[in-house]
Amino acid sequence: MRASELDAAITSVVEDLGMRCYDIDWIGSGNARTLRVLVERDGGIDLDRVAETSRAISGVLDSYEAPGPYQLEVSSPGIERPLRRLEHFVAVVGSPISAKFRTETGVQRVAGTLTAVESNSDEAATIVISTETGEVAVPMSNITGAHVVFVWPSSPRQKGSR
Repeated sequence: MRASELDAAITSVVEDLGMRCYDIDWIGSGNARTLRVLVERDGGIDLDRVAETSRAISGVLDSYEAPGPYQLEVSSPGIERPLRRLEHFVAVVGSPISAKFRTETGVQRVAGTLTAVESNSDEAATIVISTETGEVAVPMSNITGAHVVFVWPSSPRQKGSR
């Protein structure tokens, strides 16, 4: 079974359980490889749902011959979810994000509000981030890491509190 077939099989199992497959990724190398499967559903997921999903995915993995040892990790993408695919960026337009990307002079980080995703395809997509100093347009092909940034809501101070 090839990686794309495995991704499709995992996605199918996750959907059969009433959830959405947010991302599937192999991380690490050698004996420290992890197959990370991020799942979500309206209303969130709990540990029982994660365990059920992990067991179901393990059944699929039994028919997949991975090159060497690995661990399976099933979890929610969380509130500071990673952004790797075009649909991830499109879903969070208007949200604060942080992105790390390659430039001609090295690696740069930028944080701000994702204001637009301009795309004809995954390869030609560009994200636009509004920062305190202006807008930054970044080709998705240059992004080496990005995630949503959770901003705690401010609460009004009460009289007499410090």
